[in-house]
Amino acid sequence: MTERAVERVVERKSVAEKAMNVTQQIVFWGLGQTTYRFDSVQKQHFSYGGHQRQQLDLYLPRRVKPKMSVVFVHGGVWKSGHKDEYAFVGQALAAHGIATAVVGYRLFPEVRFPAFANDIAQALGWLQANGQSHGFDVDTGVVMIGHSAGAHLASLVTLNRQYAETFSFSPSLVKGVVGLAGIYSLRPEKDALLGDIFQPAKQPNDYFDANPINYLTKGGVPLYLIHGQKDQTVACRNAERMFKNALLAGHPVDIHVENRYGHVRPIMDFIPIMPSHRRFMEKIIGFIREVIDENTGDGSDGFRRAALCETSVQSS
Repeated sequence: MTERAVERVVERKSVAEKAMNVTQQIVFWGLGQTTYRFDSVQKQHFSYGGHQRQQLDLYLPRRVKPKMSVVFVHGGVWKSGHKDEYAFVGQALAAHGIATAVVGYRLFPEVRFPAFANDIAQALGWLQANGQSHGFDVDTGVVMIGHSAGAHLASLVTLNRQYAETFSFSPSLVKGVVGLAGIYSLRPEKDALLGDIFQPAKQPNDYFDANPINYLTKGGVPLYLIHGQKDQTVACRNAERMFKNALLAGHPVDIHVENRYGHVRPIMDFIPIMPSHRRFMEKIIGFIREVIDENTGDGSDGFRRAALCETSVQSS
C-alpha cells in the first residue's frame, strides 16, 4: 500500500462513525506490526488508576540503556482511541534509545473534562513514583508528545501547574512538549459536541481552564508545534495562534508546518516505511535531546523559528 493510500484509509470520513473507528483501529494495529517491534521491550497494562482505561504501556530499548524518556498521549476527539493502537509510536522511539510510556485515559461520554486531563496528570504522578522500578527513568525529566486531542491534554497538564500540585508530580518533571496537529485554543460555545465534552459543571460557558493557550508564561516549558497546512480537522491557524501568543509571552516555542500534511499524517511519520520518517525522527529526537540533555527547560534557549501557516515551509 502506498504512502498516500494508507493516509486516505486513516483520514477518510465515513458516514458511519463506528465503521470509521473500526477501520482506523485495524490500520493502526497493522502499523504497529513494524520491524521496530523487535528493537523494543514492551511492558503492558500498568494501572495508574482504578478504571480499565487508566493504564499505560512501557516501551524500552532492547539493546541500550535509555537516556531519555517520553510520555505519549493519543488523540481521538476525547471520545475514541486506545493506547494499544499506538504501539508503533512507542516502538519507534524505543528503537532510537528513548523509553516511552503510551498512556490510556477515560473518554467521553463516560466522563467529561477535566477527567481526561486528570488521568494524564495521574499517570505522570504514577510514573514519577513507580517508573524507575520498571526501567522508565524520570531523573532527567520527560518530554510529552501528543497528537490532536492528545496534544491538547499533554500541553494543558504541563502548562497548568495546578495539575502537578493536585496529582503529586514535580512541576519540573516535564522538560518539553511536542504537539502534533494539536488543539490549543478551544471554542466549545461554537460546537455542540465540544460544548458537551467541556461543559463546566460549576460555571457554565467558562472554558478558560480547558485552553492550554491561557497558561503560557515567560520562560515556561518549551513547546514544539508540528502541524499540517492541509489539516481540515484542526486548522493550522490553531497552532499558529499558540505560536504567536507564546512569542508574546516570552514562552519558548518552535513551530514546523508541513505543506502537504493533513490531520493524521504527522503521527504516521513514526512509521519506518514513510518517506519522511528519518527526517521526522531527527527533528523529534533533536528537540528531546535539547530540552533534556542540555537542560534548557528554563527557556534560555528561546526557540524562535517562524514558519507560520500562511508562509509554511518544509525543512529539507
